[in-house]
Amino acid sequence: VSQSRYTEKNWDLGIQKLAFLGIDGDSSVKGLLNQAGVTINTSVITKKISSMTGAELKTFCATVLDTYRTNCARTAMPTHFIIPESDYLGLAAPSSADFPLKSVLAVLEETFQVMTKNPSFKILPCAYGDSAYNGLGKQRYALYNYEEESLRMDIPVDYTSTLANSIDNFSFQNVGYGQFTGVVAYRPLELLYFEY
Repeated sequence: VSQSRYTEKNWDLGIQKLAFLGIDGDSSVKGLLNQAGVTINTSVITKKISSMTGAELKTFCATVLDTYRTNCARTAMPTHFIIPESDYLGLAAPSSADFPLKSVLAVLEETFQVMTKNPSFKILPCAYGDSAYNGLGKQRYALYNYEEESLRMDIPVDYTSTLANSIDNFSFQNVGYGQFTGVVAYRPLELLYFEY
């Protein structure tokens, strides 16, 4: 039983890495953070959002959504913003030293929710956005429209293990199997990367 749990955990961790980075060495199976043909913007985010001054944060809030809308020819609004976990963990700090009423995270969430008219807009941390874990050599942020017509990954057969059986009437063994796809960006203009 413990071996089965260990194998299922490996499956879960493998699917998680695949969802963000695809399969190493296989250019046909991409993840959310390394899609081919997606615009990479290097001018809007030049350092951690959590280390931006009040003025820099204001400029960021004023430009990030317009950059996304320009990229997709104003045909979609983003629903999710994935940021490197090392940056996300600093977003609880006050957004302004002069008026420490809201955290940087609260300011960002409010900005995205109001401007997209989507109260469910999500800002999420991702360890694979950190350069130490993604193999890209850059901090990678992703602003995207999480709709099935825009972006999709399927797991048609989740991890399944067969019934344990004995070959030698002493030890038991079974087989685990599953099926998955990489992430497919059907509308790559509705996914925008920021990096530094």
